[in-house]
Amino acid sequence: MGAKERKGNMALELSMFGLIVQDMQKSLEFYRRLGLAIPAGSEENTHVVLDVRRPE
Repeated sequence: MGAKERKGNMALELSMFGLIVQDMQKSLEFYRRLGLAIPAGSEENTHVVLDVRRPE
């Protein structure tokens, strides 16, 4: 059901989140096991931004 079809009902949609971590590599491994598509090489970054919205 798309946003136009809800007609008056507000739905909360998680689109991104931020975490501060001590070990980026271990953290990204964990989120990959959960099924998030994290780009290769992200372990080298100081932060990673993911769009976690489901495609309509």
